[in-house]
Amino acid sequence: MMNLKNNYFSTALSTMCLFAALLLGVTTSCKNDHDDDPNFGKYIVTNSPKTVGATYAELSGEFYPDRVPAYLNTHGYEMRPGIELSLSENFAKDQSMATYINEMENSHLVATAYGLLPATQYYYRMFVEVGEMRYYADKQSFTTLSVELPCTVGDVTEIDFDSAEVPVKFTQQPPTSAMEFISYGVACSTDKDIFAKTQSMVDANGESVKGIQFVSVPFSFQDMTAHVGNLQSNTTYYYCAYISVGNAYACQFGPVKSFATGNRDGLMTVDEVNPKFVWAEVTGTSKIAASKPGLRYVLMYERMIENWPLRDKVDMTLSGDKLSALLQNLYPNTPYKCWIVAMQGDKTVAESEVKEFSTRNPADDIKLGDATDVTSTTATLSCVLEGEGYAAEQWCTINYGEDKNNLLFSASAFKKQDGDKMVVTLEKLKPNTTYYYRGSAICILKEGWGEWYKSEIKSFTTLP
Repeated sequence: MMNLKNNYFSTALSTMCLFAALLLGVTTSCKNDHDDDPNFGKYIVTNSPKTVGATYAELSGEFYPDRVPAYLNTHGYEMRPGIELSLSENFAKDQSMATYINEMENSHLVATAYGLLPATQYYYRMFVEVGEMRYYADKQSFTTLSVELPCTVGDVTEIDFDSAEVPVKFTQQPPTSAMEFISYGVACSTDKDIFAKTQSMVDANGESVKGIQFVSVPFSFQDMTAHVGNLQSNTTYYYCAYISVGNAYACQFGPVKSFATGNRDGLMTVDEVNPKFVWAEVTGTSKIAASKPGLRYVLMYERMIENWPLRDKVDMTLSGDKLSALLQNLYPNTPYKCWIVAMQGDKTVAESEVKEFSTRNPADDIKLGDATDVTSTTATLSCVLEGEGYAAEQWCTINYGEDKNNLLFSASAFKKQDGDKMVVTLEKLKPNTTYYYRGSAICILKEGWGEWYKSEIKSFTTLP
């Protein structure tokens, strides 16, 4: 007994498998008179099919080793009987397959072919292999049964942006078979032509055919409805009734209809982004919150850097139809983009538009004042540290000098006056000299992270 692996014909998307089995309980004739035996004297015989279904056939034959002429096996090779099945009457190699039958009962052989196409003619013949030679019996043929669609589909109802309801009506009771798995219902795709090209629910690797969604429906003479989900918004879909039969899921499709899903654009919006240095407050609106309760809202965000591979997310809080979230651990002075995703389990139901924003640069909040009380040897400088978004800040110094590209001198450890305003008086300056200056501060952006930031450069000239 031998089971042969699937073989795929180049001319048909069908998986044909020959299973050679031992046929028990069948005996040969014991009569001495062979006048009524048309196969008397033959050593390999192809019998008529025992059973033919839509996607399978039970085929049989006979092998009589003692009848093989001696001249066919002068070297005493092992004689191996088998069966060959083909879509081609002349048994073309690219349309045929064969298997050995290693056991037999009283000279009888049997093999069952699976994964055939419905309403298709096949040819088969028994053979015996002696050494490198094969000797064939007469060929036989059979045609698999046709399969009729048991149901029809109506016009789609309740179209949403990600799903649709398809009415199904059974016009007859579907076929049943102990040898064949049968399913039926609605097939849906964005490609209308795929229904004319597809002959099986699975591809050559045994995976579901890409591009078609199959929704099975239980049989009932009452009107049924198939729920087709996981659809894309604002997209045209084609659908039809289908029936599949056999372990290769041979398909037949009915007349094709079409529908268009709704547009989910604008169902969610990112209303406002309020960025700080290393965090940002984001608010949004969901127009689907009431119609689809139980959704989970996630704010996706990522740095706008070329080929940046990382994407982060944070759950959003829903209050009525308003959404809010706090983005943390951002980089200062960095461009970002964010968008809202509504999810049902692991499935994305809707997405908002993408909104871009940039975190603030702490250096922009170091506001340098103009020099005051300028004399020939002194000047008073002021600076204000504005803004929010850091854990703490520490003023350290004002750098100044005659070369704007090399500020050699510093006035440090000055204290705040008038809140965040810092004031320092420079002394021992040169008369009639232009000085350049800027403020420098350490900003503690979060625990364990502080960086230097520097203001713009300004200048003043001492009196003669």
